[in-house]
Amino acid sequence: MRQIGQLAGRKGTPLLDSVARSASRILRAPVALITVIDDTSEEQVFCGMRGSVGAFTPRRATPLSHSMCRTVRDMNAVLRVEDTRRAPRFRDNAAVGELDVIAYLGVPLVMPSTGPVGAFCVIDREPRAWSDGDVETLDALVPVAVEALLVAPFCRKAERRVLMA
Repeated sequence: MRQIGQLAGRKGTPLLDSVARSASRILRAPVALITVIDDTSEEQVFCGMRGSVGAFTPRRATPLSHSMCRTVRDMNAVLRVEDTRRAPRFRDNAAVGELDVIAYLGVPLVMPSTGPVGAFCVIDREPRAWSDGDVETLDALVPVAVEALLVAPFCRKAERRVLMA
């Protein structure tokens, strides 16, 4: 498992928030997150976000117990869940009950030098069948998110830690 290390700062960047906002608007999803998984602190950090994730919104992070993005990163593949409450793999995930994550679509966030580090996802509060077009739209925004992460100071620090590990 890649160790991202402690990420400094929880403010995200205007560019990453803008990319998340675009995904939310285009896909008509109330929440969009650009997440980086930090295995050393057992949390996922929202480097870009649009919408509310309940009490975790100000921190811009959740424990990995609330993460479906970790599955996307670990599989390095797209994950579509129409209704998390009916998906055996996710129905007991804390995000379902605590954060009302009902429909989830995530694509891997892959850094050029380290491989998959997280996910770019959209979330709906009601069941939703994600189309191939939805996946293509989200996937088309990934390169913008990756470029923004490469210039973000907290992610540069994290990437150096991964390369040194």
